[in-house]
Amino acid sequence: MDYALNPFISGIYAGDPEQLLLHKTFPKLAALEQTHGSVLRGLAKSGGAGGRRKIFSLRGGLQTLAIALTHHLTNRHTSQPVTGLTRDAAGKYLVQTARGAFSDTSYDVVALALPAYAAAPLLKPLFPEAASALASVNYPPMAAVFTAYRRTDVTHALDGFGALHPKVEQPYAAGSIWTSSIFPDRAPADQVLFTTFVGGSQYRAHAGQPADAQKAAVHTELSRFYGIKSAPLWQHQYYWAKAIPQFDANIVAAHAAADELATQGIESVANWRAGVGVPDCVRYARQMAEKIAKSAA
Repeated sequence: MDYALNPFISGIYAGDPEQLLLHKTFPKLAALEQTHGSVLRGLAKSGGAGGRRKIFSLRGGLQTLAIALTHHLTNRHTSQPVTGLTRDAAGKYLVQTARGAFSDTSYDVVALALPAYAAAPLLKPLFPEAASALASVNYPPMAAVFTAYRRTDVTHALDGFGALHPKVEQPYAAGSIWTSSIFPDRAPADQVLFTTFVGGSQYRAHAGQPADAQKAAVHTELSRFYGIKSAPLWQHQYYWAKAIPQFDANIVAAHAAADELATQGIESVANWRAGVGVPDCVRYARQMAEKIAKSAA
């Protein structure tokens, strides 16, 4: 628990293993336990439940996925914040925006590709109980601190993915990815790049510190772990007040609300519903697109 599960949950899910639900966070592991009587027995019989996932990114960053998708949309309206969701006399949905882009169109189905906290106020007038459930989803804060050094100033070989930190050892950060080791084109050949995660459920106090304090603390910790002998070439910090949704006790009511909303023609297509990983979100979005297309046929 302390040296395997805790750092994994903290570093990957920004979570606390004492709070997350197995059947929501790791449904495949829960299914193995139900089928085979234990997770370990199930993994042995299934050959590792599908094998180890590969680590991937996209050239230019993951935002290129969203940019590419927009080129295939035939009717899109940017910079149009949605301000309200209502129903007409026939029960179809009307979408209000800041500039009235959809004011004259009604819809049988609405897909909410939004964080739970952003979807809640839109749902409140029509579905107050569902809105309350979505508003309760827990999103801990987190910051990512990017730090670059000269390769000759880092004595560690950095021959791997990175390091996730056990809470029991009282680290400052949840862990660091050795970004230039995984994706060499993310840094010049004579430099190394770390992506360090500060915050999450177990490190909330650190997430709220000023950026300069975070950068300094991250450099100190990296220097201690990796034998770094000089100051960073550069550092950059990005902060999310609400980062990764937690699949803890609060998510149960939110998922139940999403199931009920689906019967009313509102599909929830977001990581609090599908799973926090990009592959999970893409897989779920495809399923929802096929479902909506079939219903319209």
